[in-house]
Amino acid sequence: MPPPARRDLRNLVRKLGASARPSQQVQALSILVALVRASDEESATACAAAGAILSLVQLMGSGSPPDVQDSAAEVLAYLADDPQHVGAIFAAGAIPVLVPLLRPASPSSLQESAVGALLGLSQDAACGVVIAGSGVIPPLVELLGPGTAHSLQRHASGALMRLAAAADTAVAIAAAGAIPPLVRLLAADIPADVQQQAAGALMHLTHKPAIADDIIAAGAVPPLVKLLLGGEGTRDGTLHNAAGALGNIAQTDAAARRIAAAGAIPPLVRLIEPGSSPGVRRKATTALYTLAVAPQNAFLIVEAGGLPQLVRLHLGQTGSDPNTKHFATRALAAMGANGGPLIHKAIHLALAGAQRAAPPS
Repeated sequence: MPPPARRDLRNLVRKLGASARPSQQVQALSILVALVRASDEESATACAAAGAILSLVQLMGSGSPPDVQDSAAEVLAYLADDPQHVGAIFAAGAIPVLVPLLRPASPSSLQESAVGALLGLSQDAACGVVIAGSGVIPPLVELLGPGTAHSLQRHASGALMRLAAAADTAVAIAAAGAIPPLVRLLAADIPADVQQQAAGALMHLTHKPAIADDIIAAGAVPPLVKLLLGGEGTRDGTLHNAAGALGNIAQTDAAARRIAAAGAIPPLVRLIEPGSSPGVRRKATTALYTLAVAPQNAFLIVEAGGLPQLVRLHLGQTGSDPNTKHFATRALAAMGANGGPLIHKAIHLALAGAQRAAPPS
């Protein structure tokens, strides 16, 4: 469809208003939905600038039919994905209107549009705090269940991932029973995009040691390790989140040993090699550092070929960013401190060899 003229867009926005007839509102919404499904960002932004957001929020209210609510929420979800619109959507009072749309009686398409809008709004930390306090966590957890469409599970997991970045909210999410369904969403028969979001939610939840223990008890370690073993084409986001979750879980000697016993170290070593993306290498390096807290894991890291790679990252020989270099240095220090004289000597020899082999500056 050709992009509408600015004047047409202003007329379109007027037809969304409370003074317009219901038939005009439905017609205007159908055009807006078509625009966002065609990813016409310029027209959608022009509509937002013309005042569409407040009308969309009002059309999502309980007085509107479900199909009108659904269309309004879909357009709002599209707008909320762009940070420039988040403040206006928040100021229009969208959050308390969106949360009731997640109720079980709502059509699944309406639930998905509402969760999508909340997901977009939660990219702003201040909005995330308000969303978390709005009573949204229990219905989001409910949407993780087996009777829910995968697309809805993906949005709900993504929203919980963003909300869990705040420590207090992470506790509330765990208390609402999110951990078991999130772990189930790591299973091999779940679509990769859902697995990625579920692993991300668990990664943020594991910042709290008590929650990390609950995640281990729920059986998260084996499927997280399996995600690290994903074949060619595995999403970087999945590898990043799985490595991040395992690194956060390995906060005690017992947890580190359990993760190593599940086979995590060889795939983590492969992920610190030069072919991995910078973000994945950073998370895998951090995970190897936390795993090195257990003395026997230092031997397993050496056995898996991790020592030369960590040394190169420590020396900055493979283009490592400062954070990756920092955690490679800490991983070597932890291995030397916890692995005993043999590991300490192996690290010393590897460092000396790498420095001799380095081209002169």
